[in-house]
Amino acid sequence: MNRDELRAYLLSKPQAVEEHPFGPGTSVYKVAGKMFALLPDEGPLTVSLKCEPNLALLLRENHLAVIPGYHLNKRHWNTVKLGETLRDTLADDLADDEVREMIDHSYDQVVKGLPKRVQAELQREYNRKGRRERKGQSRGDGSPPPRRATDHPPTLRKRRRTKEGKQDAFAAKPASQRLCISAQPGR
Repeated sequence: MNRDELRAYLLSKPQAVEEHPFGPGTSVYKVAGKMFALLPDEGPLTVSLKCEPNLALLLRENHLAVIPGYHLNKRHWNTVKLGETLRDTLADDLADDEVREMIDHSYDQVVKGLPKRVQAELQREYNRKGRRERKGQSRGDGSPPPRRATDHPPTLRKRRRTKEGKQDAFAAKPASQRLCISAQPGR
Protein backbone atom coordinates (compact mmCIF):
# COMPACT_ATOMS: atom_id res chain seq x y z
CA MET A 1 0.00 0.00 0.00
CA ASN A 2 1.43 3.36 -1.00
CA ARG A 3 0.37 6.96 -0.28
CA ASP A 4 -2.29 6.92 -3.03
CA GLU A 5 -3.81 3.67 -1.77
CA LEU A 6 -3.84 5.03 1.78
CA ARG A 7 -5.53 8.21 0.55
CA ALA A 8 -8.11 6.13 -1.35
CA TYR A 9 -8.87 4.09 1.78
CA LEU A 10 -9.34 7.25 3.86
CA LEU A 11 -11.71 8.68 1.25
CA SER A 12 -13.69 5.42 1.03
CA LYS A 13 -15.31 6.17 4.40
CA PRO A 14 -18.89 7.54 4.19
CA GLN A 15 -18.89 11.32 3.64
CA ALA A 16 -15.10 11.56 4.09
CA VAL A 17 -13.56 14.61 2.43
CA GLU A 18 -9.98 15.75 1.89
CA GLU A 19 -9.10 19.36 2.71
CA HIS A 20 -5.93 21.44 3.10
CA PRO A 21 -6.69 23.89 5.96
CA PHE A 22 -3.02 24.05 7.06
CA GLY A 23 -1.65 24.79 3.59
CA PRO A 24 -0.71 22.64 0.62
CA GLY A 25 1.65 20.29 2.54
CA THR A 26 -0.85 18.37 4.66
CA SER A 27 -4.06 16.64 3.66
CA VAL A 28 -6.72 16.60 6.37
CA TYR A 29 -9.49 14.00 6.17
CA LYS A 30 -12.78 14.98 7.75
CA VAL A 31 -16.26 13.61 8.30
CA ALA A 32 -19.02 16.14 9.00
CA GLY A 33 -16.37 18.84 9.45
CA LYS A 34 -14.37 16.91 12.10
CA MET A 35 -10.82 15.63 11.50
CA PHE A 36 -10.14 11.92 11.70
CA ALA A 37 -6.79 11.71 9.86
CA LEU A 38 -3.86 13.86 8.70
CA LEU A 39 -1.52 12.75 5.93
CA PRO A 40 1.50 14.76 4.73
CA ASP A 41 1.62 15.17 0.95
CA GLU A 42 5.41 14.67 0.77
CA GLY A 43 8.23 13.17 2.79
CA PRO A 44 8.10 10.00 4.85
CA LEU A 45 4.74 8.29 4.82
CA THR A 46 3.06 8.98 8.17
CA VAL A 47 -0.57 9.28 9.15
CA SER A 48 -1.98 10.86 12.29
CA LEU A 49 -5.14 9.23 13.60
CA LYS A 50 -7.57 9.93 16.41
CA CYS A 51 -7.62 7.23 19.08
CA GLU A 52 -9.30 6.39 22.38
CA PRO A 53 -6.74 7.37 25.11
CA ASN A 54 -6.21 3.92 26.68
CA LEU A 55 -5.91 2.24 23.29
CA ALA A 56 -3.49 4.97 22.17
CA LEU A 57 -1.15 4.11 25.05
CA LEU A 58 -1.43 0.39 24.34
CA LEU A 59 -0.63 0.85 20.65
CA ARG A 60 2.42 2.98 21.50
CA GLU A 61 3.70 0.31 23.88
CA ASN A 62 3.22 -2.53 21.38
CA HIS A 63 4.38 -0.93 18.11
CA LEU A 64 7.54 1.05 17.45
CA ALA A 65 5.86 2.74 14.48
CA VAL A 66 3.17 4.34 16.67
CA ILE A 67 4.16 7.54 18.48
CA PRO A 68 2.19 10.33 20.19
CA GLY A 69 0.43 12.63 17.72
CA TYR A 70 2.83 15.02 16.02
CA HIS A 71 1.66 18.62 16.72
CA LEU A 72 -1.63 17.21 18.06
CA ASN A 73 -3.20 16.39 21.42
CA LYS A 74 -0.96 13.52 22.56
CA ARG A 75 -3.74 11.96 24.62
CA HIS A 76 -6.19 11.51 21.72
CA TRP A 77 -3.96 11.28 18.64
CA ASN A 78 -1.27 8.86 17.41
CA THR A 79 1.09 9.33 14.50
CA VAL A 80 1.90 6.11 12.66
CA LYS A 81 5.24 6.02 10.81
CA LEU A 82 4.75 4.02 7.65
CA GLY A 83 7.96 4.55 5.66
CA GLU A 84 7.66 4.91 1.89
CA THR A 85 5.13 2.10 1.72
CA LEU A 86 3.30 0.16 4.41
CA ARG A 87 5.58 -2.80 3.71
CA ASP A 88 8.62 -0.72 4.73
CA THR A 89 7.10 0.13 8.10
CA LEU A 90 9.89 -0.28 10.63
CA ALA A 91 10.75 -3.84 9.66
CA ASP A 92 7.10 -4.75 9.19
CA ASP A 93 6.13 -3.66 12.72
CA LEU A 94 2.55 -3.06 11.49
CA ALA A 95 0.57 -5.08 8.97
CA ASP A 96 -1.65 -3.37 6.38
CA ASP A 97 -4.77 -4.66 8.14
CA GLU A 98 -3.66 -3.17 11.47
CA VAL A 99 -3.25 0.24 9.88
CA ARG A 100 -6.70 -0.06 8.29
CA GLU A 101 -8.15 -1.00 11.70
CA MET A 102 -6.54 2.11 13.22
CA ILE A 103 -8.09 4.22 10.45
CA ASP A 104 -11.48 2.61 11.05
CA HIS A 105 -11.16 3.27 14.79
CA SER A 106 -10.23 6.91 14.18
CA TYR A 107 -13.23 7.39 11.89
CA ASP A 108 -15.53 5.67 14.42
CA GLN A 109 -14.23 7.86 17.27
CA VAL A 110 -15.14 11.00 15.34
CA VAL A 111 -18.54 9.67 14.24
CA LYS A 112 -19.33 8.69 17.84
CA GLY A 113 -19.01 12.36 18.84
CA LEU A 114 -21.37 13.63 16.13
CA PRO A 115 -25.08 14.38 16.70
CA LYS A 116 -27.36 11.32 16.52
CA ARG A 117 -29.06 12.70 13.39
CA VAL A 118 -25.73 12.85 11.53
CA GLN A 119 -24.75 9.39 12.82
CA ALA A 120 -28.03 7.96 11.49
CA GLU A 121 -27.41 9.58 8.09
CA LEU A 122 -23.90 8.08 7.93
CA GLN A 123 -25.27 4.66 8.91
CA ARG A 124 -27.88 4.83 6.14
CA GLU A 125 -25.19 5.71 3.60
CA TYR A 126 -22.99 2.86 4.86
CA ASN A 127 -25.90 0.40 4.61
CA ARG A 128 -26.75 1.52 1.06
CA LYS A 129 -23.13 1.15 -0.01
CA GLY A 130 -22.88 -2.28 1.63
CA ARG A 131 -26.02 -3.55 -0.12
CA ARG A 132 -24.66 -2.45 -3.50
CA GLU A 133 -21.39 -4.29 -2.85
CA ARG A 134 -23.13 -7.46 -1.61
CA LYS A 135 -25.67 -7.54 -4.43
CA GLY A 136 -25.02 -10.49 -6.69
CA GLN A 137 -22.49 -12.16 -4.41
CA SER A 138 -22.82 -15.89 -3.97
CA ARG A 139 -21.04 -18.66 -2.11
CA GLY A 140 -19.24 -19.81 -5.24
CA ASP A 141 -21.25 -23.03 -5.55
CA GLY A 142 -24.11 -21.37 -7.41
CA SER A 143 -26.33 -21.04 -4.35
CA PRO A 144 -27.62 -17.61 -3.32
CA PRO A 145 -25.82 -15.68 -0.57
CA PRO A 146 -26.86 -16.52 3.00
CA ARG A 147 -29.72 -14.46 4.38
CA ARG A 148 -29.29 -12.27 7.42
CA ALA A 149 -31.28 -13.02 10.55
CA THR A 150 -33.52 -10.04 9.80
CA ASP A 151 -34.38 -11.50 6.38
CA HIS A 152 -35.96 -14.63 7.85
CA PRO A 153 -39.69 -14.75 8.53
CA PRO A 154 -40.58 -14.46 12.20
CA THR A 155 -40.46 -17.78 14.00
CA LEU A 156 -42.79 -19.05 16.67
CA ARG A 157 -42.00 -17.44 19.94
CA LYS A 158 -40.08 -19.63 22.33
CA ARG A 159 -41.43 -19.89 25.81
CA ARG A 160 -39.32 -18.32 28.50
CA ARG A 161 -38.27 -20.38 31.47
CA THR A 162 -37.93 -19.10 35.01
CA LYS A 163 -35.02 -19.96 37.29
CA GLU A 164 -36.91 -23.01 38.58
CA GLY A 165 -37.35 -24.28 35.02
CA LYS A 166 -41.09 -23.67 34.97
CA GLN A 167 -42.69 -22.05 32.01
CA ASP A 168 -43.32 -18.33 32.36
CA ALA A 169 -47.09 -17.90 32.15
CA PHE A 170 -46.78 -14.39 30.71
CA ALA A 171 -44.71 -15.59 27.76
CA ALA A 172 -46.97 -18.57 27.12
CA LYS A 173 -50.11 -16.50 26.53
CA PRO A 174 -50.75 -14.85 23.18
CA ALA A 175 -50.42 -11.07 23.23
CA SER A 176 -54.19 -10.62 22.96
CA GLN A 177 -54.77 -12.59 26.19
CA ARG A 178 -52.10 -10.90 28.31
CA LEU A 179 -53.38 -8.57 30.99
CA CYS A 180 -51.50 -6.04 32.95
CA ILE A 181 -51.28 -7.09 36.62
CA SER A 182 -52.65 -3.77 37.85
CA ALA A 183 -55.72 -4.17 35.61
CA GLN A 184 -56.76 -7.47 37.18
CA PRO A 185 -59.42 -7.16 39.91
CA GLY A 186 -58.38 -7.93 43.45
CA ARG A 187 -54.69 -7.12 43.04
